Amino acid sequence: MKDVPTTLLGFSRRLSEGELCLTEMGDGSGVILDLEGHQVLTLNASGVVLVNAIASGVLGLEDLVSVLRARFHVDRDTAEHDVQEFLEELGGYV
Repeated sequence: MKDVPTTLLGFSRRLSEGELCLTEMGDGSGVILDLEGHQVLTLNASGVVLVNAIASGVLGLEDLVSVLRARFHVDRDTAEHDVQEFLEELGGYV
């Protein structure tokens, strides 16, 4: 797949196979439970939106940027920065 980092593919696979579990909180934040690694990743609202997008099959970087821009009405630079930070955090969960 073009434009899909290995980290994102691994994270998507772990989500679809049930190794990672997303729990959303009432304030828009959430946590991912790593059932095998016994780890917890806390997420802000944009992280939850990105995880839900990935779980529904959105794997392109530009597509994830578009998801954030549409949901939070932010500029491209902000959305790109947030996606990049998110992917760096995911590195420990693949």
